[in-house]
Amino acid sequence: MRASIASALAVFAGICVFAISVGLSGSLAAGFVVGAVAGVIAGWIAWRRPPVALDETAGSRGIKVLSGVATIAALVQLARLTVFMVAPAQVAYSTVPGSAWEVRHSCLSAYFVAGEGAGQGRDVYDPALYTEPSDTGVGQRKALMIGPFGIDVYEYPPPFLLVPRVFRLLTTDFFRMRTLWFGLNAAIVLLAMIVVARRMGPVAGTRALLLLPLAWVGMEMMNTLQKGNIQPVVIALAMLAMVLLERRRWAAGAALLAYATVSKLYPGMLGVYLLARRQWRAAAWTAAMGLLMVGLTVADIGVPPFAAFRHHLPGLLSGEAFPAFRNAGAKAINISIPGLVFKAGLFGVPGMGFGASKIVGWIFTIVIVWA
Repeated sequence: MRASIASALAVFAGICVFAISVGLSGSLAAGFVVGAVAGVIAGWIAWRRPPVALDETAGSRGIKVLSGVATIAALVQLARLTVFMVAPAQVAYSTVPGSAWEVRHSCLSAYFVAGEGAGQGRDVYDPALYTEPSDTGVGQRKALMIGPFGIDVYEYPPPFLLVPRVFRLLTTDFFRMRTLWFGLNAAIVLLAMIVVARRMGPVAGTRALLLLPLAWVGMEMMNTLQKGNIQPVVIALAMLAMVLLERRRWAAGAALLAYATVSKLYPGMLGVYLLARRQWRAAAWTAAMGLLMVGLTVADIGVPPFAAFRHHLPGLLSGEAFPAFRNAGAKAINISIPGLVFKAGLFGVPGMGFGASKIVGWIFTIVIVWA
């Protein structure tokens, strides 16, 4: 088990560092060299000091076999996807090669364009940054393009742009940033999974480590990494933050939780959790770090993006800000609680529009805060 886990982590680290190196340098040769060295070092460290105190009795033979098969499948999928991330023309290595929309959709494009626009004093919530002038607001949105990729619409609070703007200091080339973003996102998500597994102790932690590859097999993780969507990373940062706060690493934990919260809002529920448990110090540190990040954002791009977000927020709460809700197909596959309203509308229930969606969303929020 020890050798298998060390080998898997070595390959994973090599793939991630390869993508990061290519994104930073633009050189495949440098990526291969640095990735190979990183893989060897990661494997050696994992062999000498396993990330979890392993308990050989924690998993049955069946779980170990399942874990091995899932690990191989996940690493093969990740390696194949890396080819597409490094070379966008190689669509055969994408997660859904037969879908033109999947191949051309990039959530990162919105972060990239918004980061550039904010530095130029543009309104990051202005559709003109992302959408063709000929778009009528009816049916499928006509996106502006970056090479083969349609530019997605930016829907996050202004402080989220702190990270995309830091990335612009590393490279202003979208395609290199796409590769760099992919490698870092995958690494952060796996790191969070391992840290949480380690927290569980030898038995449960070993079992979690064995089952961890199942989270990477299939469409969900790979497709999200392909699109550069930040959601898995936000969840990973929030979990890392809670472990750090538990260990009384106040500044580091609060910084991660604060960034997750000011970027995506919903991790703020963990702030409610801290208050409910009377963890005043952790909550205070998180609030202070949140204010610091808002201050850094103001210092970087000014106050106007916050004023624009105040006007944009009602549309986020109701769903009106999301162009996907123009289409019945998007409504059908949306699995949010407010999305149930639109599904009811598809079945002919009257009054099931954006206003009703906002009400259901607030009801759900109250239920979660109560829980």
